[in-house]
Amino acid sequence: MKQSRWANRMWLPACALATLVLWLGCEQKGDISPTGSNKHILTFIDTVIVDPRIVGPGETAAVHARILNEMNEPAEAEAVRFSVNRGMLTGGRADTTVSSDRLGWARTSYTAPTDTGTILLRTELLSMSEQWTTNFRIADVGTEEGVLTLWSERDTLFADNGVSRSQVFARVRNEAHNPIGGAIIYFSTSVGSITSPAVT
Repeated sequence: MKQSRWANRMWLPACALATLVLWLGCEQKGDISPTGSNKHILTFIDTVIVDPRIVGPGETAAVHARILNEMNEPAEAEAVRFSVNRGMLTGGRADTTVSSDRLGWARTSYTAPTDTGTILLRTELLSMSEQWTTNFRIADVGTEEGVLTLWSERDTLFADNGVSRSQVFARVRNEAHNPIGGAIIYFSTSVGSITSPAVT
């Protein structure tokens, strides 16, 4: 009986101690667990496009910058600042700030001065202080009559996290059906991006 009473006396404090340890362990886990799911998502400049890359004096070009987040998804409502060393952007200024749309594109337009030369375009993602520098040219572009044939490597592109690609080919021939070399071909697209211009 004495041994049984001694065992009971030891058993009750041991149970209480174990309960206290488990409770403290749960409290400790609760202290280090996240208090919410909100966190800042990083964004970055994925692409900067000037279309066309060779602009005639006094002519205009479209300027686009695509902003993605760290999951490679379009980042909407990101402030993007464009600036040029010569010429004017939208609003008649050398710099302008626009917000990206739901597809992640921030868009403006550029008007070239009447002389020729190289233009320096700076694109800055304000929230990340990230900056891209892009060069394009103002030059007199000669014209020559020809027949343009255009075709694509694939006639259908499927949305695959924005990375589906296809090569586009252009061929220019004169009246005698001979290829014209050195012709500048300007490409543009309403969705996605395309390299432009290309020279035959």
